[in-house]
Amino acid sequence: MSKKSMILVRKILVCAICAIGSFVCSGLGMSYASIAQIEVYQRADIDQDDILLDKISEIKSDDRELINQLKNIIIGSCPLPGESRNVDRGTIIMKLKQNNIDIEKIDIIGPQQVMVFRQGNRISAKEIEKIILDFVYTRLPWDKSKIKVKGIQSCDEVILPTGVISYEISPPKNTDYLGTIPLSIQFLVNGRPERKIWVSVSIEVFAEVVVTKRPLGRHKMITEDDLEVVVMDLAKVPSNGIKNSEVAVGKRTKRQIDAYAVLQEDQIENAPLIKRGDIVIIVAESDVLKVTTLGRAKEKGGLGDVICIENVDSKKGIYAKVMDSKTVRVEF
Repeated sequence: MSKKSMILVRKILVCAICAIGSFVCSGLGMSYASIAQIEVYQRADIDQDDILLDKISEIKSDDRELINQLKNIIIGSCPLPGESRNVDRGTIIMKLKQNNIDIEKIDIIGPQQVMVFRQGNRISAKEIEKIILDFVYTRLPWDKSKIKVKGIQSCDEVILPTGVISYEISPPKNTDYLGTIPLSIQFLVNGRPERKIWVSVSIEVFAEVVVTKRPLGRHKMITEDDLEVVVMDLAKVPSNGIKNSEVAVGKRTKRQIDAYAVLQEDQIENAPLIKRGDIVIIVAESDVLKVTTLGRAKEKGGLGDVICIENVDSKKGIYAKVMDSKTVRVEF
C-alpha cells in the first residue's frame, strides 16, 4: 500500500471512531433531548396553597415532557392570604434534585430569589361590624328604636383566600340577646371553612318596667300608689320582672320588698280568699247539668288559683278553681 493510501485509510478510521463515540455518548449520557432554561421572576402573585415552579418562573425547552415535569414541581407552601415569602435559588435547586432533575442540564437565570405574594380577600373591621349588626337586628323581637348595639369587639380585619365568601354566625344557646354576648363567625370560601373569629357585642334594650315607690311589707296588698313605671335597660331587669302594673295591683306581696326595686312575678301572689280548713261549696257544672256539694280546703288560695279540695262526703281530693271566698269550681 502506498503512503498516500495509508494516510487516506487512517483519516477514514478516525472519522468512523468519532462518529461511533458520538453515537454512544448521545445514547448513554443524555436523559433529555435538550437543555431547559428556567427564568425566575422577581415577584409572583399566587392564589393557591402550593408554590409550583411554573408560577414563579418561565420554563423553556424543546422537550415538552420535561416542561410538564418541571411545571408541576412543588417548591414550597404559599404564605397565608395577604402575606408574602421569599424563595431563593438554593431552594429551587434543592427541589429540582429531589425530583430527579439533572441540574447540569438546567440553566437557571434571573434574580437570586423571588418574592411570592398570596392573593386574598380582605374583610375589614367595618364590614365585620355590619355583619354583626345585621345579624343582631334580625333576631331581636323588640322595636329597633328601643335597641342600642354598641361595644362590638373583634379583630381588625380578616384575610381569606380568593373565591366565593360566605359566613355562619353562632350565638350562645338560649341567649336572650341582652347585655354583652359572644358570637362566633365562621368564614367559608367556596363552601369550605377557612377562618373562625370571635366577636363580643353589647346590646341595650330599653322598655317599661314596674318598680316600687316605697318599701312594701310582707302580705301588703298592692295598690296603684305603691308602684310606678320607668324605662330601663332590660339587661339590668330580672327575666321575671313585671312590665305592666295591672298584673300586680290587687295582689299582695309574699315577702318584704325594698323601695325602687323592680317588681318580680315570684314576689307577689293572689290575696287568699280561702284558707286551709275552710268549708266551701264545690260547683261542677256543664251545659245540661249542675252539681254542688261541700268540700274542705286542703290549702289556701286566692281568686283564680287552683287548689286541692277534699269532698266532705267521699273524702276524695279534687282540684278546683277559687271563684270567691266560699265557692270553688271544678273545670270540665
